[in-house]
Amino acid sequence: MVVKSGKELEYSRDLIPGKKDILELYSDAGWLAYTNDPDCLMKGINGSYGIYTAWTGMELAGLARIIGDGFT
Repeated sequence: MVVKSGKELEYSRDLIPGKKDILELYSDAGWLAYTNDPDCLMKGINGSYGIYTAWTGMELAGLARIIGDGFT
């Protein structure tokens, strides 16, 4: 675990967050091109070669993915 700004971050590999969590994260980052088409976004997430997530408790704090999914 890593402590950042007083919050502990926990990391996970290949755990795909729910659509709501992903949309909140992407909206917060200002990536509206992705949030305008949630179904395409989720196809891209689910089709990724790998997913790495960071969590503060139950809140999704970050997401990185290995792409080559044919959607984005």
